[in-house]
Amino acid sequence: MLEAVKVNGTAPYSLMKHTSINFVQLKRYLEYLTEMGFIERDVKEGRVLYRASEQGLDFLGQYYVLRGMLSSSARQFSIAEALKIRGF
Repeated sequence: MLEAVKVNGTAPYSLMKHTSINFVQLKRYLEYLTEMGFIERDVKEGRVLYRASEQGLDFLGQYYVLRGMLSSSARQFSIAEALKIRGF
């Protein structure tokens, strides 16, 4: 959800398409993320738009770092295991 709203304001319909969830689920997630301070709600020209807050962008950045660390760790483990299996 944060990925979908990280750049500009995003309308609810676009979020539903991007996340493949229905409106009831979307509303629940948006309320929760707004309460946590990760998403902010804006109204522009009568249209409701959601965007990631600074706190949400910080969280997303930390998530990317952790995902990268886990990914490289998993690759290293796989290579080490493959070598061990082959008797090296």
